[in-house]
Amino acid sequence: MYSQFPSATQLFFPVVSKIAALFQKCMNPPALTTVINALEVLEKLQAVVVLSDQKVRDAYQPTMYGRLLVSLPVSLESAIFVIHGANSGYFRESVVLGAIMDTTPFPILQPFGQQVQV
Repeated sequence: MYSQFPSATQLFFPVVSKIAALFQKCMNPPALTTVINALEVLEKLQAVVVLSDQKVRDAYQPTMYGRLLVSLPVSLESAIFVIHGANSGYFRESVVLGAIMDTTPFPILQPFGQQVQV
């Protein structure tokens, strides 16, 4: 009876196939090599998995780790930092440092031992 309705996971995180075709519809589409490299990085991070369906070729689905990365309102690097910090027991500290990393890319303006010329 309920099998005809998609699950919550399928609604919010659908299987993405034909990604290159999707990006080609954009006003300024990225290069195909950029899209392929990005997908390879996400696979190495285990943020997405490639489905081995025979019906759909090159279909990607986000993992729980990928969903968690997307849910954080920071950059990918900061999200990875926050998640690893939380796993180590330093959630609050990693959130603060992740926010600093996002808002101020180079927070140290005066290297140790050097004087700033005014």
